[in-house]
Amino acid sequence: MKKILFLTDYADHSPRVFRYALELARHFKASITLAHVYPALVPEVSANFELIDYDPSPDFETQLMDQWDRERERLEYFASDYTPQSFKEIPLIMIVTAGRPLAEVVRLQQEHIYDLTVVGMNTTSSTTHAILGSVALGLIDRSNCPVLLIPPSATYQNINRILFATDLRDDDLPIVNDLLEWTLAFGATLTCLRVIDPEGLSHSKGKEVSELNYQKLKTTAPFQTKRLEVSFIESNEKNFEKNILHSVVTQTADLVVMQTHRRNWWEHLFGKSITKDIAGEVLVPMLVYNE
Repeated sequence: MKKILFLTDYADHSPRVFRYALELARHFKASITLAHVYPALVPEVSANFELIDYDPSPDFETQLMDQWDRERERLEYFASDYTPQSFKEIPLIMIVTAGRPLAEVVRLQQEHIYDLTVVGMNTTSSTTHAILGSVALGLIDRSNCPVLLIPPSATYQNINRILFATDLRDDDLPIVNDLLEWTLAFGATLTCLRVIDPEGLSHSKGKEVSELNYQKLKTTAPFQTKRLEVSFIESNEKNFEKNILHSVVTQTADLVVMQTHRRNWWEHLFGKSITKDIAGEVLVPMLVYNE
């Protein structure tokens, strides 16, 4: 991990979210890009909804530049105020841009190719994702890199135990390898919480792949040295969320990890996202990989 994107809207818990980005950058020897997206000024509109200045006037251009300068200065003050002296060696890059937050963040990800995005959640309520414009939860569906979601009540503590909810499919193995890098950086233990369908509804081929990958993991050095563990949990769709949240507590996890799958517009509008439900309830940071 070399490039971290940290997003801020200057909420009360933003400094604590920033501390997570700083700790990650120090452990992985990465740089941090601090980004803030602010509402864009629009030209004045007349009473009959016609643009008074269709072509931006010099005055309007000056207003745009003044707004950018103010936002840039505010972000610089934030970085200066909340970067402890012991983190001053971390390279910091500032980006302020106007527009719709989620769309702008995705654009930044595409242009700069970050390894991780760190963002704070606005609430611990699972109803959060019903609110349009929630950047953190919107990134679960649209992010181009893993997203670390920080609950508002979370205060940084060393990451000692990582919990990855998985059925050990083939596309989960690269995530396991990635998380093993986290265990090396933090001296942590990774527990793969292998989800088993007790009702036997899973495809037999999927079960075979899961079992084969489990046997592969058992032969690896991290498994032999206890840096990698595999626990089992029986869960169906109805009680999956409850069981994952319970496991986070019983396993004393400092970080919970899930992989979500890209959904089309119709699914995004009407479909249930278990990942978002868990993100709205869990009290520890949540790392989400998007397929």
